[in-house]
Amino acid sequence: MKNIDVDIFENSETISKRIKNIRKYYKMNQQDFAKELGILQSTLSEIERGNVSPQFKTLQLLGDMIGRSNLEWLLYGKTETIKTDEWNKTRINNLLIKLNESELKFCREWLELYVNSLKTKKK
Repeated sequence: MKNIDVDIFENSETISKRIKNIRKYYKMNQQDFAKELGILQSTLSEIERGNVSPQFKTLQLLGDMIGRSNLEWLLYGKTETIKTDEWNKTRINNLLIKLNESELKFCREWLELYVNSLKTKKK
């Protein structure tokens, strides 16, 4: 399984920092990340500063974002590996759900072209 660069997660001793690191990993601002979690940007800001604890529903959504095998890391900061391949697959699936049929078709065609170009490069 693919692991991420440790540097982005070195400063993850609290759940608030781990949540902030998830957001940074996805290169999202607080506004967009909060919207995806169904919370206010101000609430996310307070969570990231450690002033409030995330609600259970928010933790469930974060678990969905990063994959269930990473929940121990999210909740306690304990794990030997963080499986970001799950993060990426889940993120892609969540984005695809939001698309209509023609948008999905375009994405599929683009992705097929990209994957085929990678195969050509390897030969």
